[in-house]
Amino acid sequence: MSRQPNARPNLVSEKVEQWIAHVETCGDYQPATIVRYRGYAQGHFSWWRGRSIYDVQYHTLHQWLTCLRERGQSDKSTKNILAAFRSFYTWLRRGRERDLPRLEFPRVKVRNRERRKVMGLMERAAAIAAIAAIPAEDRGIFLALKMGIRPGEVRALRISDYAFATGVVSITAALKSQGAGAVRGETKTGEVGDYPVSQELREWIAEHVPESRRFASDAPLFAHPRTGNPYSSGALRKLWTAACAFAEVEYIPLYRAMKHTTLTALREAGASIDDVRALARHRDPRTTDIYDLDDDQRRRRALASLDRLEERGRQTGDRTQRGSKSRKPAKLLTSRPGSMVGVVGFEPTTLTSQRSGSGR
Repeated sequence: MSRQPNARPNLVSEKVEQWIAHVETCGDYQPATIVRYRGYAQGHFSWWRGRSIYDVQYHTLHQWLTCLRERGQSDKSTKNILAAFRSFYTWLRRGRERDLPRLEFPRVKVRNRERRKVMGLMERAAAIAAIAAIPAEDRGIFLALKMGIRPGEVRALRISDYAFATGVVSITAALKSQGAGAVRGETKTGEVGDYPVSQELREWIAEHVPESRRFASDAPLFAHPRTGNPYSSGALRKLWTAACAFAEVEYIPLYRAMKHTTLTALREAGASIDDVRALARHRDPRTTDIYDLDDDQRRRRALASLDRLEERGRQTGDRTQRGSKSRKPAKLLTSRPGSMVGVVGFEPTTLTSQRSGSGR
């Protein structure tokens, strides 16, 4: 690490904590921005742990951005994280650390692209097939991810967050970095929620969380079977990559294969946008719009509804036809030429009575 001569070994991690305290109390930031900066500080800024503020230079910033991309951050997310760090560095230079040099920060170019292709039922089917290929002892956390819960929130779940009697899990926190020893913090949006788990996940928990461990309230609900610690993001990615290969399905990044396919498949199945937003716990309704259907999916859903309607019509027609064939045809009475017996609307008894009356 490079350091200016006679410079105090001020750690980035310590200064970041002071900056977050300033952001929370100065009144200049929106609540959503405060939550986002706090998440960056606990997660993505951890790369700087152990480094001095004088180690912040152009080449170290570039190394950090490379690490963020290797972890799967998009160009837009990387740009936002770097902008937050630039705000932190500017705050340092305007405060007591006036000896810090003025830096030129790397530029992150966000490529122009069309509206992101949403994940539909085909991708959902591939994700389910991959989950089935995951070893049973590791499958539980993926069954929870399949419910549309964010990976950091699932990794943070403890025994005390799950009600064994009712099968409801409470999302109250998230792990803020990639490793197994990551610190706990608020959820991405600051919102919490209760989720009834699927029957499949409930059975998995009953089988793989022994009675002896259920009294350890702070123990992870989904513990790594070989370490007993929460899963790291790297371990989840490794399991997912192997499962996609074993199931012979196209690889989809874990976050999109779990959360995105859940929300978009719900939309394609007819769930309202408000229901999807409640499940995702989005503060801004515009965020949920990216999971809405494109025109191709709307047409496909409309035609599928038409096919189902026509199929119900065919089934109704078949039942009606089978019912008419099962009835015995009415036996027509034999009548003399010129008689009206057997003609619809005329009763034989009536005609007989009329004939008998006319003979009197």
